[in-house]
Amino acid sequence: MTERFDSTTINFVSIGDLVTKVNGKKPIEVTEIWDNCIYGHYVDSTKSLCDTYECFKPYENNDQTIMNKEQLFTWTDNDTIHYGTYLATNSSGQYVIEEKQTGRIVTIHPDYLEEVVPWTFSAKNGSTEKHFTGKDTIQKGDVLYKSSDQKVWNVTAVDTKSKNATKFVGRRLVTEEI
Repeated sequence: MTERFDSTTINFVSIGDLVTKVNGKKPIEVTEIWDNCIYGHYVDSTKSLCDTYECFKPYENNDQTIMNKEQLFTWTDNDTIHYGTYLATNSSGQYVIEEKQTGRIVTIHPDYLEEVVPWTFSAKNGSTEKHFTGKDTIQKGDVLYKSSDQKVWNVTAVDTKSKNATKFVGRRLVTEEI
């Protein structure tokens, strides 16, 4: 039986999770959850979509991890920190990486790599939760105002390492008891 999302399982879907349409195979990254809808975009394209929870199921990748060839990774070897970009996955499941600066090609097991992502935070406005990039001085519990959408956002988590965060341009609201 195919697992689907319903009112009892929807709490297990988070921004950044991979899902697919009930009758589909292509992975969709969840970018927003609002009311009874999941918003996302196909991993292999820029096409975005929105539909109710019942139209999605958890994505199961039985082949290999979906990787973007522009992903930057870091690893440590003999106390030296290295950076490199993903090229492919070999038949042993190791990542083929091109090291920055030297151009050297190395193969490394994914457990020894850490993906380099910008500092991000998660904030909520009503029932809408989004990931943003911003200054690392933002703290959980901060109240932010984003002038472009004229909304107030409550910071729910910091250093979320989201790959699909949008830039936050706004102000921190400082409140004081009266």
